[in-house]
Amino acid sequence: MQRIAKIELESELRLHASPAWNYRNRTRLRVRTVPEFALGYFRFGSHEFLPVRECPISSPLLNRVMARLLELRGLNCPAAVEEIELFADAADERLLAWAFCASEADTRGRDLLRWAEALERELPEISGMTFFSSRRRSSESRLEDDAPMDPKALAQSGATAIRYRTKNHEYQVSAGAFFQVNRYLIDELVSVVTGDARGDLALDLYAGVGLFSAALAQNFHHILGVEASQTSHADFVQNVPANVKAVGARTEDYLKTHYLRSRPVRKRPDLVVLDPPRTGTGKVVIRSLAELGAARIRYVSCDPATLARDIVPLLAAGYHIEEAHLFDLFPETFHIESVLLLVR
Repeated sequence: MQRIAKIELESELRLHASPAWNYRNRTRLRVRTVPEFALGYFRFGSHEFLPVRECPISSPLLNRVMARLLELRGLNCPAAVEEIELFADAADERLLAWAFCASEADTRGRDLLRWAEALERELPEISGMTFFSSRRRSSESRLEDDAPMDPKALAQSGATAIRYRTKNHEYQVSAGAFFQVNRYLIDELVSVVTGDARGDLALDLYAGVGLFSAALAQNFHHILGVEASQTSHADFVQNVPANVKAVGARTEDYLKTHYLRSRPVRKRPDLVVLDPPRTGTGKVVIRSLAELGAARIRYVSCDPATLARDIVPLLAAGYHIEEAHLFDLFPETFHIESVLLLVR
């Protein structure tokens, strides 16, 4: 904030800590099939395969499934499979799996389904498995990918989504959809972003599957939620009550070409919630927000640098920082999540 935005935080920086281990509800692993089956990651800063037997920051269920996959030697994993992603529910009892395959796998859907069915027999914790082309890899989280992408499904076995239960809501989350990865701090994050906010109209931009909209719906008469990913938007529609309108569009397109042009119908929102990808919102969205003049903006960011860049025009437009929160959503890494409350 000092270096990029040239501002000093006057408000107290409120800290929200997470347990250091087993906090992730999701992991994406590289798959090696020759000379023998192995799971792992690329070494930091390289494309050198590093085999692992466990991941200490992943949930106990994810680690048990990894261990069982290695024990089974992949149970004849097709050579086309390049990565596998595992996403556990809130109870850490069931999971959804999806795999990313080389493009030549498009014509071998039967082999993929046979493998999925064999795994589901050996690993009853797996509710379903979906196969995607590696060429259009989905976003594992907004830390890893800059924008949501809807991958091309090659084959599918079992369930395509799981139910993720938080303290006050239950969410449908499909294979490939974005959802927060820290299973310990989701409720606290939702509470900070939405807890004391109320009014007539709220905008939830980069809404994902509706994590914040479902909570906002209790204290606002109307919510407009905008999400670009078709996969996440389909879940969003299922996860929110009738007073939430789920819009399938890019945020910048919706604000620029629709919302700001809908005078005199357009209303000034009482609250805007922003939860953009790592690249931030960009100039078009920030200019639109400055023009909208919402009373309050909650900005949720996984990159302090793009957050600092984005808020400079908002401060110039008459906003000030009333609250600053730091969430340690990614212990054992340098990544942090921050939440600012900007008040006009």
